Amino acid sequence: MRLPALLVAGLTVAPLVIAVPAPAVTAPGPAKANDFNGDGEHDFAVASRFSPRNSDDKARGRVSVIYGGRHRVQTLTPQSLRLPGFTVDMSLGEALTSADFDRDGFADLAITAFGYRKVIIVYGSRKGLSSRRALLPVDSRGGNTTLVTGDFDGDRRPDLSVTLSSRHWLFTEIGRGSNVRSTPPSLLGYHPRPVAADFTGDGITDLVHAFAWHEKGTTAKLILFKGSKNGLGRPVETDLVKVRSVAAGDVNGDGRTDLVAGTALSSEKKDGRVRVAYGTEEGLSKPVLLSGLPKQGRDFGASVSVRDVNGDRYADVAVGDPREETSKNRGGAVVVLRGSRKGITAKGAQIFTQETKGVPGGGEPHDAFGQIVRLTDLTGDGRADLVIASSGEAPDGRLLLLKNHKGKITTKGLKIFSGKRLGFVDSSWEALP
Repeated sequence: MRLPALLVAGLTVAPLVIAVPAPAVTAPGPAKANDFNGDGEHDFAVASRFSPRNSDDKARGRVSVIYGGRHRVQTLTPQSLRLPGFTVDMSLGEALTSADFDRDGFADLAITAFGYRKVIIVYGSRKGLSSRRALLPVDSRGGNTTLVTGDFDGDRRPDLSVTLSSRHWLFTEIGRGSNVRSTPPSLLGYHPRPVAADFTGDGITDLVHAFAWHEKGTTAKLILFKGSKNGLGRPVETDLVKVRSVAAGDVNGDGRTDLVAGTALSSEKKDGRVRVAYGTEEGLSKPVLLSGLPKQGRDFGASVSVRDVNGDRYADVAVGDPREETSKNRGGAVVVLRGSRKGITAKGAQIFTQETKGVPGGGEPHDAFGQIVRLTDLTGDGRADLVIASSGEAPDGRLLLLKNHKGKITTKGLKIFSGKRLGFVDSSWEALP
């Protein structure tokens, strides 16, 4: 998996004007993130940067959307998006995020491409992602781009945070035809994993970057920027071991969002680990190492996702372990842990491998089952379903949708989307948060 920074005081603000076509027909009120056709059901986007493989005449990269409900698949390519200046050495789909930037009732999709100096906004519509788009310039051609959205200034409009190597941009007022780009003068680390949520409970989104490496020393950092009416505040740092993945949700039901970090290949143990930093009025607590979990492999925590599965108002956690060493064939595993008043617990945990009853096919080493895990409601019943990527599965990888039944994830009615159906022929995948 690709490992996937930061904002400081003293922003320099420069206006940036982007021409946007006339708005499409609107639905009432802004849509939730990931609902591209405004039907109230979550949709799921996943990208493969290097599809088609070894192509000399086509720009690379595919982004495919699986729509909630009937699970229709729509695939975006550099050609279908008609991206000016996009060449064969660039690759679409390095990072993805979603918000209803123009507040028309249809969520939009933000995409970056390796080597392309623009963030691509694809607008939603009643039929899903449309031909309307906007391009937000970022003046760098480096890699390891990350994207995250949130309302960092409390104006009820989504903002877009972009990091690229050692640079950061904050775009606001997207969708109004005028986008303000704020460029901090310097950054604090490398390989950031961003997450945006209201950790303090004040109603305004905060921004956290978790770093695998930090310039002030070998210890990695969690760095919190509190949101406020004036925008993001000064950084607050917390030590942490190397981070592979982050997600957010209220796992202890106290009304504040908590941060869950997968620290796979951690320094103090051979096996990966998961830690939780609890939301507080001041920010985030010191990260707490989870104990008493099912036996873990060295990549336990390579991917994490947080959402309420059983409807008890405690967010639950899915953890991917794509190189686990406990099943017969070591093809990967996914563990679903429960939230509770005391935080995350292994009581009632569910474990899925390719040898689990109801999962077609058998596991093999390098299948990378659990490379990506996402808890998201793709069936429209209000409870989270589980999406698992197994990008190493022959011949072109596959995506599995495990549905929620009475508050538990089940293999009954499991749906499989092959890499071929998604338009993918590469194992480097990225997905929406």
